[in-house]
Amino acid sequence: MYFKAQEKVKQQFFRTYMIFILVAVMIVSCIMLVPDKVYAASYNTTTASNPNLYNQTISACELYNTVLKKDGTVWAWGYNGAMQYIQGVAALPKESISKYSPQYPEQISQHNEQTLRNAPLNDVVSVYSNNNLSVAIKKDGTVWSFGKNPLNSALIPSRPGATLIKGLDNVLKLSISPNNYMLLGLTYHMLVLKKDGTVWALGDNRFGQLGNGITDASSGEAVKVENLNDVVSVAAGNGFSLALKNDGTLWGWGALYSKTADPAFFTTPIQLQVQNVVAVSVSGSSILYINKVGDVFQLSDLLGKVVKNESEIKKMNNLTDIVAIVTAPNHSLALKKDGTVWAWGKDVKGSLGNKDINDIKGEPTQVQGLENVVSISAGFEHSIALKSDGTVWVWGSNQFGALGIGEVDNKDHVKPVQVTQDIMLPTQYTETEKKTIDKLIDTKKTR
Repeated sequence: MYFKAQEKVKQQFFRTYMIFILVAVMIVSCIMLVPDKVYAASYNTTTASNPNLYNQTISACELYNTVLKKDGTVWAWGYNGAMQYIQGVAALPKESISKYSPQYPEQISQHNEQTLRNAPLNDVVSVYSNNNLSVAIKKDGTVWSFGKNPLNSALIPSRPGATLIKGLDNVLKLSISPNNYMLLGLTYHMLVLKKDGTVWALGDNRFGQLGNGITDASSGEAVKVENLNDVVSVAAGNGFSLALKNDGTLWGWGALYSKTADPAFFTTPIQLQVQNVVAVSVSGSSILYINKVGDVFQLSDLLGKVVKNESEIKKMNNLTDIVAIVTAPNHSLALKKDGTVWAWGKDVKGSLGNKDINDIKGEPTQVQGLENVVSISAGFEHSIALKSDGTVWVWGSNQFGALGIGEVDNKDHVKPVQVTQDIMLPTQYTETEKKTIDKLIDTKKTR
């Protein structure tokens, strides 16, 4: 009897042991099937808790647009006065150039210095545009530019077709300064955020906007911004620069304040009087930021410079649960958590998506006929949005073909129209890339 009971215990133990081994094998197998680079392919901005964790796949310049398709190729349409993608039209007068500007998306090529031939630009993960200069970041962290060269850098030739910017590697994000002729003259610079959380800059440096401790005419090669680490986002302004750290603090350098400020320039970063920031956007006339709870604040004065006193920071009304913002020379856009888009500013040619054309709106109003949006961008007189289904929608001025509808006109386009599809949705960076940007702001304080 004793031996039978002992044998039964052994059998139960053996079955339990085999089940344990089987479960362990299944777990290990599942782990081995998970790739080391995981992207959130079904990403929707409306559920993002930190917009800095994602790349940029649409970008509106002053008069044209650049988008990134799912296959890693880059496409553009609209004004082509800087030979961004069609050669031989840059010398034409602006009023004649529209007929040479693509009115449908045109694929961007890549220049090969060895073969002197162009092939499709591919393996791209982010696109940026400003001042008729477009820049693409590839999977390998290299940077490629096409269009005009406003930075006075020999590394950026003005030619159709994308060209490698030498000396830049491991790049995560970047920002190109806006048109700033109203205040400081033609001064342009570019900020580059690397995967290690450091910031590099090139271009004009008369106001210390490169952050390397000096002021000089310009730097054609990228220089490291001093005393700055753990950065998650950068924004180049009118003769100044901003950097957002992973602790929610905002730092700036260059001509941060209006001309009456003392000192006039800062050649290295200083901490600004805001906290709990999760996103910032800069144009030639405005500085906006989002805080931890999704409220939007205006950080600029009438000249588009940083306000000197904390009491001058203005909270935008009617904007809550905001996950993304973009500000342009004439208007601004905000993306809500529910996928709707809100706009305010000067409504030129329908750029606010509202029936009251050529009106100035200080209060944000909802863009009609637009939902399920995951990304936004704004040009001089037009706006662009990416939906969760990969389609791109544009509204506003079509004087140079920015709407991509197959024709150029001077009409008001209030209602968003679909331009293209199969656009890459913003995807989450890999675990390696997120090392310096995945620390969400851990504080209960809000402005």
